[in-house]
Amino acid sequence: MVDFGAITGAITSLNAIAELAKNIRETKDEKLASDKFGELTMALLEALKFIRAAEDEYTALRRELADLKQQVAEIDTFAAEAANYELTDVERGALVYALKETATPMQPPHWLCASCYQKSKKSILQRDSTPIKDTRQIFYRCNECGSKISVDRANFPGSGYIP
Repeated sequence: MVDFGAITGAITSLNAIAELAKNIRETKDEKLASDKFGELTMALLEALKFIRAAEDEYTALRRELADLKQQVAEIDTFAAEAANYELTDVERGALVYALKETATPMQPPHWLCASCYQKSKKSILQRDSTPIKDTRQIFYRCNECGSKISVDRANFPGSGYIP
């Protein structure tokens, strides 16, 4: 949030400085001029404090803006990539995001983790090489979140689409 207090304080201090400078210029009394000069110095230091606070706030806002622009760019990139996938039930509720056949550029067939996809993360499911007794099952795991799914080879007609 913008700290308008620093900006308002700087403006108030600068107005006081202008008034003190005018008084010093118009005074004929050296003692009074010396006192006013001391006040002027204090007002300058106070204005400088407010200006530095405003500058710090400005720097923080610029950093925040850069971070937000980066987040928007990441969201836009994910949205563009996400258009190449569709939610697919590969077996009895085992949901993945499968690469569409029309996806460009062409990529090898693969599935994305549905959980990570919902968090705007693209995590390709990897075949789990853990030895299993039932060779009809193929296991996939997400290296990002640890999710696992198993798919029965028999559920895929012909050569089937098993990445």
